[in-house]
Amino acid sequence: MTAQNRHLKGDMNAIKMDVRGKTVIEAGDFVYRHSGDSYYLYPFSSQKAMSTTGACLVDIATNFMGVAMESSPSGVTEKITVATSGIFRYPLVWKSAVTVGAVVTAVSPHASGSGVSNQYVANSTDLATSSTTVYLGKIVRTDTSAVSFVDFSLITLVSSVTYNWAGNINV
Repeated sequence: MTAQNRHLKGDMNAIKMDVRGKTVIEAGDFVYRHSGDSYYLYPFSSQKAMSTTGACLVDIATNFMGVAMESSPSGVTEKITVATSGIFRYPLVWKSAVTVGAVVTAVSPHASGSGVSNQYVANSTDLATSSTTVYLGKIVRTDTSAVSFVDFSLITLVSSVTYNWAGNINV
């Protein structure tokens, strides 16, 4: 976790959500409502050892709320601001070619091992497992040099404008 504001532009459609006191969330973390804990907000990193399938991953995929815009230290039960839409820039796990319109996912190997990444993304073209993969949005900008960061349009459970995974806009 790096506690960085990664919002570049666009309306964030910010909401306030409860964080349990034992949970540490840093600005820039991907967050979800935990259905097994009264829908308190948790960072993706709370499921470090999870595989790319299973009940926990489905919970994250179906309850993805957005990006934490402020930090919540351990020991403090409070509400924090969460961005549910906008354009964000995150580092890529694999430095690879990306395409505008491709899907960005948080399911990837990352610094702390396998599971769901908190502050790194991976590009993905495999849409076959959309119910068990945490799709974060669609790529809106790429660099011509070796890509280490990607800009993407955030798509969440509560976005006011969303895209279906075929790329069509739903309002």
